[in-house]
Amino acid sequence: MKKSYYTLLFFFILSCSSSDDPINNVPDDEPAQGTNPSISSIHIESQGKFAGDDFSIIASVSDPDNDINDYEWSVSGGSFIKVTEENITWSSPEISGTYTINLTVTDAEGHSDSKSKIIDLEENSGTFQKFISATYRRLYSENDMIVIDDFIYYYSAEDTGTGTSYRLKKIGLDGNEIWTKSYAIFNTDWREISRILKTPDGNLILGIDGAIIKVDTDGNILWNYPNQNLYRFVALENGNYFFIGSMLDIEWKASFHILTPDGVLVDEGTIETNYDMALFDVVEGPSANTFFILAKVTNPDSPDNFSEVLHVDSSGNILNAYGFPFNSRTNGRLFKEADGSYSAFFSTYVDTNYRINRIHISNTGNLIINNSYIFNNYTEAFDVEQLANGGYLIAGTSGTGSNSSNSLIFRTDQSGEVVWDFKFGDNTDKLNFASSILELDNGQILVSGTTYDFNISRLKNYLYLYNEDGSL
Repeated sequence: MKKSYYTLLFFFILSCSSSDDPINNVPDDEPAQGTNPSISSIHIESQGKFAGDDFSIIASVSDPDNDINDYEWSVSGGSFIKVTEENITWSSPEISGTYTINLTVTDAEGHSDSKSKIIDLEENSGTFQKFISATYRRLYSENDMIVIDDFIYYYSAEDTGTGTSYRLKKIGLDGNEIWTKSYAIFNTDWREISRILKTPDGNLILGIDGAIIKVDTDGNILWNYPNQNLYRFVALENGNYFFIGSMLDIEWKASFHILTPDGVLVDEGTIETNYDMALFDVVEGPSANTFFILAKVTNPDSPDNFSEVLHVDSSGNILNAYGFPFNSRTNGRLFKEADGSYSAFFSTYVDTNYRINRIHISNTGNLIINNSYIFNNYTEAFDVEQLANGGYLIAGTSGTGSNSSNSLIFRTDQSGEVVWDFKFGDNTDKLNFASSILELDNGQILVSGTTYDFNISRLKNYLYLYNEDGSL
């Protein structure tokens, strides 16, 4: 009888210890209670930053219990101007040195974890690397800039998510943005800017898809002229502007417009040839009231496009044309040299290589020098700057394929020989383009461009200031 009693008691205890017991059995997919939080990393966005700049700092924090209730940040110098749990903005001190940033997180049970990050601040040597604050989604965003009275005017087309907004930013020579103005929002995100140019009276001309606008240095619109895609212009002796571009006449055609500084139309017309043309640049011609125009010409009888320098008068009549067997791929630049000769720059595709060409010709079209620049099998130019003491600065891209390239800048002497070249930008699954380049009065070099990250399908626009020798 006692044996049966103990047997029943054993089975009773065993049944109470079954899988339904919430105390002794915790499902595998639920976290154990009281787990400590963990800080895996603290990342400081420090590229191009110096002592006195603001830094964005992001922590990576995890907690299986999801009950962190306190984020305590501290720093050995400077102050925090924005704190949002795992994201902060640190206003660094003006003095260079080593600083420590610390984060402690604590959960509801009092468990905590701490992590520190050390950063070495350097004083700004007068150069900088800045990313331009905006949202861009396209693979490539053209941008352009000019400098007036120690201010940078930076112009780009920004994807708003519902269309394109043409943005003009005024930026100090320290890289800090002063204001942003928006013009002509379109309901598509595939429009590119034409150009930003400086007028003789100290204002700005902006090219917007299908229009030209003139604004003052505060970004206020002075006038708006529609029906013309802007490329470049030359100021005539009487003060009027001779624009080249394309005009909508049933279809877009190579054209010119002459406008007064107040935006009043004086004359307009198309530039007629036997072939289709795209006009890239215009400079003063070898005689009064004439112009040299760099054009891309499409010949239906030939599979290749070729480049021409057109000599035209102020009525758009072609006086002469000088052709070169190079298929121009991107917008070229044309310059008049001090001795009256001319230099044309454009990117071409030759023997499976993309390269940059410079054609130096006399004012009668005779070839003087032909320079080719190849820094990789994919080398293109997007802007060229003529230097006051002779030679050129070229901005573009150099890479090995369609998803890997560096931004490229280089300097040549007057004969076209490369003095120095510099490539920058992480090219791991990224495309980097230098879109615009300028030489400042002190010899420093201002560069703008974009970097596109294939992993996140987003791009950033940047603004870099380099020393005269191309170094940071």
